[in-house]
Amino acid sequence: MVTGTALVLATGVGLIALFWLARPLDSIQKRVSDLALFREQAGTSGIVIAAIDETSLQTLQRSPQPNLLHARAVTNLKSAGAIVIAFNLLFTEPSADDSAFAEAMKEAANVILPVAGVQPLGTSPSERYVHQATLAPPEPLRSAAQQLGHVNFPPDDDGVLRRLPLYIKGVDGAEYPSLLVAALFAQTRSKAPAKAPIEDGKVNLLNQRIPVDAAGAMRPLFSARLEDFERFSYADAIAGRLQPGQLQGKTVLIGFTAEATGDRYITPLSGSPEPGVVVLGNVLDSLQDGVYVREASRGVIALALLPLVAVTMYAVPRFNVRVTALLLVLVALLTYLIYIALFNSDQKVIMNFVYPALLLPAMSLVGLGYRFAAERTDRRELGDLFGRYASPQVMQQLTESADRGELNLGGTLREVTVLFADLRGFTGVSERLPPDEVVRFLNAAFDIMITSIVRNEGIVNKFGGDMVMGVWNAPNDVDDHAVKACRAAAEALAEMAARNLSIPDDPDAKFGFGINSGEAVAGNVGSAGRLEYSVIGDPVNVGSRLCGIAGGGEIYIGERTRELAGNRVEVEPLGPQTLKGRSRPVETYRVLSVEGRVVVSQPLAAAGS
Repeated sequence: MVTGTALVLATGVGLIALFWLARPLDSIQKRVSDLALFREQAGTSGIVIAAIDETSLQTLQRSPQPNLLHARAVTNLKSAGAIVIAFNLLFTEPSADDSAFAEAMKEAANVILPVAGVQPLGTSPSERYVHQATLAPPEPLRSAAQQLGHVNFPPDDDGVLRRLPLYIKGVDGAEYPSLLVAALFAQTRSKAPAKAPIEDGKVNLLNQRIPVDAAGAMRPLFSARLEDFERFSYADAIAGRLQPGQLQGKTVLIGFTAEATGDRYITPLSGSPEPGVVVLGNVLDSLQDGVYVREASRGVIALALLPLVAVTMYAVPRFNVRVTALLLVLVALLTYLIYIALFNSDQKVIMNFVYPALLLPAMSLVGLGYRFAAERTDRRELGDLFGRYASPQVMQQLTESADRGELNLGGTLREVTVLFADLRGFTGVSERLPPDEVVRFLNAAFDIMITSIVRNEGIVNKFGGDMVMGVWNAPNDVDDHAVKACRAAAEALAEMAARNLSIPDDPDAKFGFGINSGEAVAGNVGSAGRLEYSVIGDPVNVGSRLCGIAGGGEIYIGERTRELAGNRVEVEPLGPQTLKGRSRPVETYRVLSVEGRVVVSQPLAAAGS
C-alpha cells in the first residue's frame, strides 16, 4: 500500500508541475470554461443599441450625404435624452458634409467616435496593442467629438473574443482608451485619462481597480445577446421617430446588426458570431457594474489540485475499482461545483476545468495499475502457498480476502484446528518393502487424505515422510472447523478401507490421526528466499503428540476439539494422557463416529464378515 500511495502521489505532483510549467491544453480549457460558466442574463443597465439593421443600412447607402443623416440622428438622440452617444462606425475619409456632422456633435457634447489600430508590432505583452498605424476620424469630426476611443477587439488564438485592451498605442506614443472606457467617463461628463498605468495587475479608473493581464487587457463578463438589449432601428433616430425622454439618462451604442456586415465576433457566451455593437454593450455593462472575469493564477490552480491528489492518493490503494471510481466521480463533481460557484461569486474567478479531468484519471490509472500488478503477485503467492492443497472454494475466499485487504499472512493469533496423520510402523515397512512400493502406497494414501481435507475446507499444510498435516480456520475463517477436521479424518479412513489400501502382509500398518484445537500463531515462516505458511503454538504440538499415540485406524482428539465439536462427534474418553514434551497430562478422546457415521478403519469386506 505504501508503494502504491507513493506512486499515486508522485504522479499527481508530476502532473501539477507539468501544468504549472507548460500549461497544456490551454485552448481546450478556454472552450470548456466558456461552455460551463457563461450564461445569458436578461437586462442591461442603461444601455440602448441603435441598430444599423437592413433598413438603416439601405437608408445610409442611398444617401449622397450620409454624414447629414448621422448629424440628424445625433440631434434626435440628444433630444430623446441620451447621455452618451457612441459610434461603432469608423469615419476615416473626409466628406463635404463633415461640417454639419461636426456641428451636431458639438451641440450634443456627448458623442464618442471610434479609432482603430492596425498592424500590431508583435504578440508579446509589450507589443500586442502597439500599432504601426491608427485609423482615426478626419478634422473637423475629430475635434467635434467629446472623445475618441478605440474599437480594437483582438480575438484569442481560437477565434473567440474574451478580452479587450483598455488602451492601445501608436508607434508615435499616442494612446487611446477603449470606446467603452471613454463612454464610461462620458457618463460622468468627463474624459478618460490619456494613460492608465498597470499597478499590481490592475488599472485604476473612476475609483475602480480593473483586473488586467500583462498587456493591459480586461476580461468582461459576457452575459447578454443582441435580443437582451433594449434597442431600436437607427433609421428611427435618423427619421426623428423617437419619443421625448425615451432615452433619458441612457447610453446609446450605434453599430451594425445587418447580416451583410462583417463586424461580428464570437464571444464566450454566443458560440456564434455576434455584432460588434453587442460586444460593446457587454463590455460597457461590465464596466458600469464593476464586474470583471478573473483567471486564476498558476499558483491558485496548483493549490486547488492538491485536495484532489490527497483524495486520490488515499482512495486508490484502499478501495476496489467500483468504490474508487464512484468516489472520484463525486470528488470531480464537487470540484466542478465549487469552480462554478467561484465564477458565480462576486469575484468571477475562472478555474481550470481541464486539469482535474486529466489529473484524476491519470493518478487512478497509475494506482490501479500498481494494485493490479500487486494483486497478481499476491494471487501467485497465494497459489504457491495454498493452491495445490486447498479447495477452489477456499482459494476463492482467500483471494477475496486478499482483495479486500483482510488477509494477513504475516502472523496472526487465531483459533485453529490442526490434523496430523502418519503411518504406524513406517520404519519397519520401509525396511521390508522396496522403496517404489512404499512410495506407491504413500501416494495413494496421501491422495485420499488430501482430497478429504480439501473437500472439508481444510488446507494441507505440509508433508514429512509418512506424515501429513492439515489446518482449518487459517488463514481464512471456517465454520465448524473442529467437526470438519474430524469428518476429514473419518472420511479418509473410510476411503482407504473401501479401497482395501494396506501394506501387504502387514494389516497393522495403518494411519493414525491426531486432531487438536486452540489458539496458535498463523503466518509465513522461513527465510527471505523461501517462505511457507504454517501454524505454530502449543495446540499444534499437542495435535502432533496425539497423532503419535493414536493407534492405526484411530482418531484421537483433544479437549478443545471435543468442546467445539459437541454432540456431532461421538467420542470415547481415554482419560489424561502423558504426552512427550509436556509436564501435564492432556485429556484425550477417541472418535467413534462423526455426525452419525461410524469410524471405519479395517477393509469393508472384513467389517461385513
